[in-house]
Amino acid sequence: MYPSAPITPLPGINVSALAGLAPLPPVILLPPAGTPDAHVPPPWLADMSGRPEGPSPIWAFGPVDLHIGLSLDPANARNAPQVKAFNEGRISRDELLCTTAQILRESYGTGAEALSCLRALADTRDPRTGLPVPPDFEVYRCALVACSHVPLDQESIKIFNAMLLHGIVPTATCYASAIVACMRAGNRADAIGLFRHLVECGPLMGVYPNISTCKIAIDAYGIEHRLDDAMRVFQDMVDSGLTPDAEIYIKLFTACRRCGQPDEAWKVFRQMREDDSVKDRALSYPLYSAAFLTCGPKHGCELIECGLQDDVLDPALAYDAATGSLDLRRDAVLSQRLRNEEDPADLAPAMARAIIERTIAVHPPGQPLRLLCSARGMPLLRQIYEQMRRARGLPVSPTDVIEVADPPPAGSR
Repeated sequence: MYPSAPITPLPGINVSALAGLAPLPPVILLPPAGTPDAHVPPPWLADMSGRPEGPSPIWAFGPVDLHIGLSLDPANARNAPQVKAFNEGRISRDELLCTTAQILRESYGTGAEALSCLRALADTRDPRTGLPVPPDFEVYRCALVACSHVPLDQESIKIFNAMLLHGIVPTATCYASAIVACMRAGNRADAIGLFRHLVECGPLMGVYPNISTCKIAIDAYGIEHRLDDAMRVFQDMVDSGLTPDAEIYIKLFTACRRCGQPDEAWKVFRQMREDDSVKDRALSYPLYSAAFLTCGPKHGCELIECGLQDDVLDPALAYDAATGSLDLRRDAVLSQRLRNEEDPADLAPAMARAIIERTIAVHPPGQPLRLLCSARGMPLLRQIYEQMRRARGLPVSPTDVIEVADPPPAGSR
């Protein structure tokens, strides 16, 4: 469970024992203040040789070395005119940093441009002190977001550690940006390491995991086939009073599927439905689709019943006994409140499989069945339908038709 208030570190305390998680991966992150190795900078901070004794008003140890696979051009950075104006005493420090942060926000899609702006601050010289102007919190935050969009995982880690080294406390959003950069770059070890740093060291700074960081951590653990850790993050999040949303459950179901544990996903799904405060926020077609994908082979019929009870699925399940047809387009199967007539895509295959199986059970034997779907989904849905027929020992009737159907006109239902 994540603490709800800052904790005071004790000398020699083993903060890793507080989290109760698996051992840290081989990732070196900045130790919390007060630990024996707190003065040792991480290997990503090649230009920095110490740690200030608290928030530092100056960039005391030189600029961050961001030259990692990027060609940076601070002399021609978009904030270079502001740097020149500051050095000449024509604008204030606050104006310089505010403009730099705004430029970074506009450069989220171009990592080299954003980081060139950050690097350009090393060329500033305060007319009164002769010292360079360090980035403030907002500049660092915007630089982290820029790294997460590109993504630049190693640069993100360097910026994150520079914040810590210069006494600037990162928020949960800063952690999330750095973790996203690592995940998008396929660097799951550092993504997990950053989340562990948040769990273990964040409370020392008054920073705690939020929905976004937990979501990314569950995804990372799932990809690494560490389901126990993913489940522990989820449980700690719930115990701390954070209400899971649909995306959290989807990530957890996906982790269960990757680890071959459909029963664990089914257990979580049932617990979710028993909590009205969670169910109201989480229930959606994407969530049910993920649940079907993970639990469908074992619990497809039960999921259908849950979907009907929760008003996610239409009572008829798009089966028309009078015409002997089953419409497998998404909107036809969803309840009225979830329909979107501009999106006629087919159902997710796992959900379609369960609905086809149910339809075969109630459709009169020997009667032809028309399956309606999109052109893209026709081959797959035909294959699923034939598999379901054979699984029940039924021949595939030559009179059965799977046809492409145009989206129904608006207001036709």
